[in-house]
Amino acid sequence: MLEHFLIPFFMMFVMEFGDKTQLLILSMSTKTKKKIKLLIGAAIGFLLADGLLVYFGDAISSFIPTTIVKAIAGVIFIGFGVYGYLQEEEEENTSAKYKSVSIFTSTIMVFLAEMGDKSQLGALVFGTTYNAHLTFIAIMLSLMTLTAITMFFGSLLIKYVKKEVVEHIANSAFIIIGMFTLLSIIL
Repeated sequence: MLEHFLIPFFMMFVMEFGDKTQLLILSMSTKTKKKIKLLIGAAIGFLLADGLLVYFGDAISSFIPTTIVKAIAGVIFIGFGVYGYLQEEEEENTSAKYKSVSIFTSTIMVFLAEMGDKSQLGALVFGTTYNAHLTFIAIMLSLMTLTAITMFFGSLLIKYVKKEVVEHIANSAFIIIGMFTLLSIIL
């Protein structure tokens, strides 16, 4: 029975480690002092995007073909990158040190970043293979543990690396991920 918790926990951790959602959380954690709002929003976003798949199965792909989900995800990632660059310019002009990250904003951003992600497939598979309740708890704890670690390192990183450099790298990565996501549809 322990494997019903441990396997989904560790596999989800590995699948999500270094993923675009964690990159997004890293980027958002450098922009705010209100880490609790970011953490709560991320938890809700993960719950909606990954956690519910344990119980509801593959409902999204039943209604929307995978290529359309990938296309939407690719455009959204490019949008994240472009929006981030625009925010960088706005911050330079207003010299704002910190932007507020609301629970709503972080929920929507995490939810959108998770759409069509491998962790969603993992949640679906684990939900059909292991005890749904233990799997749900394992997946949510795994995602939130990784999110807390990412936020901690984001806060630590910003002490040693200029915020603008971190944001520039994150924004560029989003655009590149978006382009590769769109390319994967063609290839």
